[in-house]
Amino acid sequence: FLYSSGSYYFLEMNTRIQVEHGVTELVTGVDVVKNQILVALDKPLDFSQGDVKLRGYAIEARINAENPLEYFKPSPGVLKYYREPSGPWVRVDSGVTRGMEITTKYSPLIAKVLTWGSTREEAIARMRRALAEYIVSGVETNIPLLREIFEDPDYVGGDIYTTFLEEKMPTYMEKIKKKLAEKALLIALVKHRSRENNKHRSHNHFSTRR
Repeated sequence: FLYSSGSYYFLEMNTRIQVEHGVTELVTGVDVVKNQILVALDKPLDFSQGDVKLRGYAIEARINAENPLEYFKPSPGVLKYYREPSGPWVRVDSGVTRGMEITTKYSPLIAKVLTWGSTREEAIARMRRALAEYIVSGVETNIPLLREIFEDPDYVGGDIYTTFLEEKMPTYMEKIKKKLAEKALLIALVKHRSRENNKHRSHNHFSTRR
């Protein structure tokens, strides 16, 4: 909507449940999807607008099969490994499992991660933990970018504006590249150490048999 001279002007009205309905459900305790089905069945709602109370804060992050380092280029492929986060006040809405193929024929959306907290800071902290636990291999995702956003002091402080991501992307991309390079180096060191240990065990086994 637009806001001008004390008045609101709606540009668009979607008469459907929004992708972010999970946020509404977490802060109200109302199962929006269930109640939509009841309305479609001509069933009366068992609550009124006055019964709906807002409690705490909720945040949603969309996990997409895309590469933010390549201008969000789609990343189709097979999910070789997939582990969703869990824990108190963490909700994951998804329809994928390990071995499934992510194609370019549909939305790149893999899942939606939602967290709730009694304060915004608590909701953000839980989102950080959830994203840290999320593991996806086989396709590139926007998880590294989401981690940077939720760590950004400006985002945490609520200093968000229309061109926020556009202005922040160069810094985010540098941080992501650095962390990926460090991760690749660590993996290489672990593999090297594993090969050396295997050689050592093989040598000892051969010496013992002789």
